[in-house]
Amino acid sequence: MKTLATPFYSSILLLIGFNFSLLIFRMLVTSGIGFGFLIWNLILSIVPLSISLYLMLRPRHKWKVAIGSLVWLLFLPNSPYILTDFLHFRKINLTMPAWFDLLLLASYSISGLLFGLLSMQQMHEVWKRSYGKVADVLIAASALLAGFGIYLGRYERYNSWDILSDPIQLLTDSVLLLTQLRTIGFTFGYGTLLLLVYYFMRMNSKINSNF
Repeated sequence: MKTLATPFYSSILLLIGFNFSLLIFRMLVTSGIGFGFLIWNLILSIVPLSISLYLMLRPRHKWKVAIGSLVWLLFLPNSPYILTDFLHFRKINLTMPAWFDLLLLASYSISGLLFGLLSMQQMHEVWKRSYGKVADVLIAASALLAGFGIYLGRYERYNSWDILSDPIQLLTDSVLLLTQLRTIGFTFGYGTLLLLVYYFMRMNSKINSNF
């Protein structure tokens, strides 16, 4: 386990370090905090990975896995959410060249997406261990719910913890939003993309393991 864990954690730290370096360089050059929100978004994208890793390394009873899964699901949208930060491209401090800002957004977005995909892979294994074949249904449902969660965060400005601070308003708005074509299209679009990329990564891992 230690031999596998060391390069795993090292690769994550290197990726995070590269992201932070890009943003710090931009702040120094522009003397501003433009795109500073990317740091917080990246931190949030690591939360579901931390939860899934905890559940995977520490086998739990089914009901504990269920509780952990609910918490994980609340934070999962934070990982692919960074993809929508491309909406800010060329809107913040145009003194930096376009290629750099594109690199910056791509780096954070790809990192967040990878953290989310890896977290989904870990949760898939946790669910298979606890619930068997139902895990395939759960992973598909989690991808679609993540798509809806991205919409809530980007356009309705909800956060993961609003389920505790303002649950009634969140649930009421969610029911109403799910009757709107825009919300449905966004949810299925981003949810399906997340699921397809996840299974692409999963199948590729299985193919490589057979060689």
